[in-house]
Formats: sequence, structure tokens, C-alpha cells
Amino acid sequence: MFRWKDVNDNANDHGLAIDNVSITAWPEDNGLPVELSAFTAVAGDGHVTLHWATESEINNMQFDILRAPEQQGEYVLIGSREGQFNTNQRTEYTFTDDNVVNGTTYWYKLEDVDINGLRTEHGPISATPGLPEDVVADQFKLLQNYPNPFNPVTTLQVYVPGNAGATSSVKVEIYNLLGQKVITLFDGNLAAGLHPLTWNGDSDRGAAVAGGIYFAILRAGTFQDHIKLALLK
Repeated sequence: MFRWKDVNDNANDHGLAIDNVSITAWPEDNGLPVELSAFTAVAGDGHVTLHWATESEINNMQFDILRAPEQQGEYVLIGSREGQFNTNQRTEYTFTDDNVVNGTTYWYKLEDVDINGLRTEHGPISATPGLPEDVVADQFKLLQNYPNPFNPVTTLQVYVPGNAGATSSVKVEIYNLLGQKVITLFDGNLAAGLHPLTWNGDSDRGAAVAGGIYFAILRAGTFQDHIKLALLK
């Protein structure tokens, strides 16, 4: 409530006095949609791996992953990933759908959900699990990355031969045109089957590398395979 009050002895001079004032401040809604920089689906042997990356998130609670048997079909929730709520840093996410049948095409959508329940849809994208045509069942294989050229993230796939339950020691490294190692993507044991690996264009030290041509090299015992990658900047 506002009221006038005489605050001077001189009756002709008046000032403004305020009492019993209640002020409610409503926060400004500066919410921005999630800045999604990548959303890909990579088919494997008996699974599909989804990868997405954000450059920033504001008021983002979670991501919901939905799947349908057809592009225009009914999409059903198959999983979720917790969001970063508020961040201006790049964040990468993965989700593996292993409830699939080889040779069947699946369609996927991604929804980011903010604190008010507002949903923003991304996609759809599709993938058909199964062994690629250029894979020989009893040989190691480093498959061409996708996308290529890429910026900022790409996915490679490593095929490891063997019976169910078997494992093999595998190393995958990225080199520049000078033959200098940039980063080790994987060094350890992998089970028989197809395995996705992602590279975000960073070095082992976490620094972004320059655009250009790079080589990914797979080593497994005496076996060696390589592919060429083109990073755009």
C-alpha cells in the first residue's frame, strides 16, 4: 500500500513515504532449448548404439529415448538418460539398445525434457542391426567411420571374431599425417562381435585437434587394419 505523508515541518513541502509494501519478483524465463550437435545410430551385431552430444543445456532434466518399427509408427519409450540441468560445456551421451533382431530396421527419436515438462523432439533416425557386408566372420575388421567427413563427433566400429564368450586384446589409436599418435581410443579386451567407438576430435590431453586428415589404426596381435578420417573445422 502507498500513502502520502508529511515529512517536513513546512506544510507546503511534501515528501513520499512508503510503508506496508509487498513486492513479488517473478524470475525471467531465459530457458533455451538444448543445443544438440550430434545424434547418430550405429548398428551392430545384435544391438544398436545411439550417440548424441550437446553443446549447452539449460533447465534440462533428462533425455528420453523412443523407438518405433516404422518411421511413422508408434514410438515407445525404451530408456532415459539424466541431463546436465544447466551447463555450457559439451556433453556426450550413449545408449545401447540390445533388444533388437538382426536384419530388422528400427527408428529412434530423442526427446529432451525440461524442468517444466516441456519436450523437444529430435530425429527420427534409423539403424538395421547385423554384420556389415564387408565383415568376414573369422577376421578382425576396422569399419569406416560415420559420418566422414565429420565435425565434431564420429563413430568407428571394430569387429572381433570368435565364438560367444571369447575375448581378444585390441588397441585402436588415431594418428595424424606426420605419424604422431593423437589419442588412444581403446586398449583392452573386447568380446567377439561388433563394437562402436566414438572420437570427438580431442587428443589424449583433452585438447581439440586441428581439422585435417587422420588415420585410425586397429591392432590385434599381429593383425593390423586402418581407415582414413577427415575432420572438418
